[in-house]
Amino acid sequence: IKSLRKSFDLTQEEFAERLGMSSQAVSKWETGTAMPDISMFPILANFFSVTTDELLGVDITRREEHIRAIIAEGNRLYREWKYAEMVEHYRNAVMQYPREDELWFQLAWSLNQAQGTTRSSEEDTAESIRIFKNILERTKDIKLANKVNAQLVRLYHDLGEDEEALEWASKLPSLTQSRQLTVTHLGLYKGSEQVEWNQAIMESYVLYLVELMRIHADVGYQNPDTPLSLHERIGVLDIVISLLDLLFGERKFGWHYEAYECHRIAATLYLAEGNTENSVDCLEKALAEAEKFNAYADDDRYPDNCLLFKGYEVTPHGHWAQSALKDMLKYMARDHYDPIRTHPRFIAILDTLKAHTAEDA
Repeated sequence: IKSLRKSFDLTQEEFAERLGMSSQAVSKWETGTAMPDISMFPILANFFSVTTDELLGVDITRREEHIRAIIAEGNRLYREWKYAEMVEHYRNAVMQYPREDELWFQLAWSLNQAQGTTRSSEEDTAESIRIFKNILERTKDIKLANKVNAQLVRLYHDLGEDEEALEWASKLPSLTQSRQLTVTHLGLYKGSEQVEWNQAIMESYVLYLVELMRIHADVGYQNPDTPLSLHERIGVLDIVISLLDLLFGERKFGWHYEAYECHRIAATLYLAEGNTENSVDCLEKALAEAEKFNAYADDDRYPDNCLLFKGYEVTPHGHWAQSALKDMLKYMARDHYDPIRTHPRFIAILDTLKAHTAEDA
């Protein structure tokens, strides 16, 4: 009763008043010192829009298991790129469980992923934003609220409304207030749990650092005011590659993708400098990293000589990075590679990529 009352944002006094009872009676129900009369069960169930079984807790475990199964099925559809089916799946789910905000979150998120699959991207984005804002109006779950805020930041950025995106971003906790930094700093986990926690946080922060350094190298040529020359940008990428080698050694697993991207971007920067041989060198290194990325098994673990991540489970191949080889083949079709398109080593790289992707098909 207490949980249901709070989900309706009612005080004990307000709830008691609506039932025509004293707040003391409600307090006794919620503390377990007294039970409602059996005649109250249908009244309470109707008030909260639940079954009497749910009111008694009979169906709670079964419902939670079903919701987990719904989300697992949604994840499967996402991995298989079945966006229209994923959206329909979550629409049916929120009809079945209209008060489950996590399912509403999944629906809004899936609409954002499905952009333009069954209707216009503008319609999908508008509905996503509307659902996310509705969740924020009613949820008391801080973790869910932060997830929603983060999604709204991305959506408004995609719409080109960065001022609005920054406004939503200001509602998110700062790095110093994050769960990861606080738990780690205070040492709240002990023993083997602490080791696993530390490894997970180190992996996250390495990812953040790598991404920040790539942005600092201005890989998209998006910042005309950058103080770095082309050569200095290449130097930043070299630092990232050296850092990955230092941390992970030869077997980088998912980090082979980051190394692949750095080499590929460096190749583009060398072309902008007019250095074709170094550009082709980087493409060959990018190909080697892409092949290693595609070859590792999702259930593998880091080896003993990887001191910081020894025994840690590798990150499975991501949905958007299922094939670094396909990604590289797509990039090599771009116009800025035209100066080396007839280079024998470039042609050899291209042939290797086509052979790999043909095997995948």
